Order: sequence, then C-alpha cells, then structure tokens
Amino acid sequence: MEFKLKVKIKLLFFFRLDLFEFCLFLVFNTLYNTDDNVFLGASIGSGKTICAEFAILRLFSNEKLKDNSELKCVYVTPKEELAEIVRQDWNRRFARIERKVVMLTGETATDLRLIAKVNF
Repeated sequence: MEFKLKVKIKLLFFFRLDLFEFCLFLVFNTLYNTDDNVFLGASIGSGKTICAEFAILRLFSNEKLKDNSELKCVYVTPKEELAEIVRQDWNRRFARIERKVVMLTGETATDLRLIAKVNF
C-alpha cells in the first residue's frame, strides 16, 4: 500500500482513541492484521463500530484486492437512524481515502442500482 494511504488511514482514527474500550485492544490485531473471521458481541457503546472500521480498513488496504472494482463491504445495523449516522460519518472520513459509502434501504431495485454504482 502506498505510504500516503497508510498515513491517511491512521489519521482517520487518531482523534478517536479515547473511545477505545478494553475489547478493542483484545480484537484489534485480529481485525486489522489477519484475514480471520470474527464474531464480536458486546454491549452498546463498547466500540463495535470502531472494530468494524478496522476490519473495513484492512479490506481497503489489501494490496491483492487493490484493482478489484467489484470489492464491496456491508455493515449491518438494526436501526435506520443508527445506519444514517454511521453512513454520514463514514462518508466524511472514508472520502479522505477515496472510498464511497451508501445506505441500502431494503428496496431491491434501488439497492441493486446503488450497489452497481458504487465502485471502490
């Protein structure tokens, strides 16, 4: 991965380090440095979304997948309000590393168009 992208990825989270909970320290290495599957169950406010962000950044930084225009990542949340908050936050932050974020609604035709349109 080019140096500038690595620096941008690290800066995305520099100012959020105070949000880290103990579980983040336990799972960071697996999420960001391995291709292992992870199931993370934790209480509200414990940092699950940040853990998802580490896994997403791992995906984005994978050199083998760099030229794959079909690369997609899905984040699922049980509430539309939370999904909108996360989408707005990720649009702002991931735009810095030239990544796009869309929110799927469950309307098949609309969602399929959005999925086809978003290329990382």
